[in-house]
Amino acid sequence: MINNVKYLNTKVNRRHPTVVRVYKQIRKEFGMVVDPFSLHSISPEILAGVWAACRETELVGKVSRVEKEIVAACVSASNQCPYCVDAHTMLLNAVGEFEVSNFISRGDYDRIDDERLFSLINWARSTNVPTSDIILNPPFSKTSASEYIGMAVFYHYLNRIVHVFLPDQLLPVKSNTAKKSLKRMAGWFFSFSANRTKKSGNALALLPNSELPDDMSWALGSETISQSFSQMASVIDTQEKSIVSAQVRTIFNDFIAQWDGQSCGINTGWTIDLLKDLNPENAITLKLALLTAIEPYKVNESIIGEFKNFHEEESSLLSVVCWASFTASRRVGQWCYQTFENRLA
Repeated sequence: MINNVKYLNTKVNRRHPTVVRVYKQIRKEFGMVVDPFSLHSISPEILAGVWAACRETELVGKVSRVEKEIVAACVSASNQCPYCVDAHTMLLNAVGEFEVSNFISRGDYDRIDDERLFSLINWARSTNVPTSDIILNPPFSKTSASEYIGMAVFYHYLNRIVHVFLPDQLLPVKSNTAKKSLKRMAGWFFSFSANRTKKSGNALALLPNSELPDDMSWALGSETISQSFSQMASVIDTQEKSIVSAQVRTIFNDFIAQWDGQSCGINTGWTIDLLKDLNPENAITLKLALLTAIEPYKVNESIIGEFKNFHEEESSLLSVVCWASFTASRRVGQWCYQTFENRLA
């Protein structure tokens, strides 16, 4: 198991019964316990929820794995997350889409001549722009919306997590030729699990059933996706409530409710007015949450250190970052589904 995780000790819970159980599923069905999973092990319940949402959305279902990996890679590109772009173009190699993988890796989207895949790429790359034509007219039907939007929501979440806790590059090589070769080899390794038949619902027994939040109605088209995201929402919300004050939660949620998907500027000055009336503990908690949600690449060691002055437990850091990331990604899910909801109005 590779370990490039910052700020968190991923070994601390490796013998926890829930972690052992989740890791066993990940090794069998994904292929390896990679850092984006292991960093969540600081909270075994959050790990279980994240794995369930990933598995039930990405690894099973009616939509092809190829299309799902394209969505993951292109959402990651829109969020400037090269680590995740490398990971999912690697997984495109695992399912045999070498040419598409290469084009997406280089950003040569116009060279993809399959109209269906090209429109899906444009949709995934536009999920940060709620008013764009392709978000208002998505290239899929309501019946499959839970799978496509589920992929977008999950990777808007995970990109933010990766920005905070992992290095910029998955493959630290400068040569494109060397990177391409490494991706091919890794693709071969993951192909065994990627092409294995899997049954929907196998991850749902890891956590109790939960009710789907109202803002996640896009998930209702799939019972297993709906339940997995309900579980993920429940564990993240429960743990956040023990750390984040009501004042911080209200300010943050109000800000995200008005957010239009865009960055807020070249520095962190935009947070000043939101923080000015808060005590030091609430101010750094809100700043960490806002930056994680809007500009996660600006979360640095100084901000993490200041947060840890008030919350020494690594589980508190993980919980706040997960909550902020998931709240932002849930907002993306809302506007990606707005067309289908408007048709019912």
